[in-house]
Amino acid sequence: MGIPEARCEFFSNTIETRFYNVPDNGIVGKLAGDWTKTGGGGGWYLSAIELAQFLAHVRYNDKILTPATRKLMDENYLGWMDPAAWDLNREYGAYLGHRGDLNWRDANKVRIAGMTSLILNYPYGVQVSLLVNSLGTYGSTHDVVAKAFDAAWK
Repeated sequence: MGIPEARCEFFSNTIETRFYNVPDNGIVGKLAGDWTKTGGGGGWYLSAIELAQFLAHVRYNDKILTPATRKLMDENYLGWMDPAAWDLNREYGAYLGHRGDLNWRDANKVRIAGMTSLILNYPYGVQVSLLVNSLGTYGSTHDVVAKAFDAAWK
């Protein structure tokens, strides 16, 4: 698939991404560490481009999913957020997506650092992968990105 270095541990020859809160309140960014023994659907060190490459193979060819499995996944929202529950039934159809996050909390359970991610499959063959290495005040990522898609067609 063109992602030969995908793994759940930090690449020693690159600069490791830190995760932040916005505003940072003076807290230094956190490192994700090694997920080799705990990673599953999460914990992979991938760039947004590498994530998009993987998702393109899931959607556009049969290297990962058979056509029947892809149809079952899309029609029954297997691995996707239900568009009705997440306000993703929009002007151009149902947008299939999945979001995730990773949070660090202090002793009082207050979020002090983290990241958020989002993937969306739109009509017309458009896909989005979004990775944000901070927690912030940007609101609902899926709503922000869906509105941008809708506005692009007007």
